[in-house]
Amino acid sequence: MCVLNSDCSPPLVCGVDRLCHPECVEDRDCPPGRVCIYDLCTAPAEDMCVLNSDCAPPLICGVDRLCRPECVEDRDCPFGRVCTDGLCTAAPDAG
Repeated sequence: MCVLNSDCSPPLVCGVDRLCHPECVEDRDCPPGRVCIYDLCTAPAEDMCVLNSDCAPPLICGVDRLCRPECVEDRDCPFGRVCTDGLCTAAPDAG
């Protein structure tokens, strides 16, 4: 997570999603499979999502508009939920 460009290792910059990204001017400045959108290398528009329903289950639409698992570890989930197969689910009863 980042807030300022200086929070990222050079030459990365802080994006609107608060993640570090490569900076670009043209598509050719980006790694293969990425395009330059608003000076950041990102996935091509056809790979992007807006709604969770744009993604194949069990993936959800992330803040960077890419489909991804909702979680990898329990700490990725809100309090009282656990990560089960990439989804945050209700924690089993502790009794």
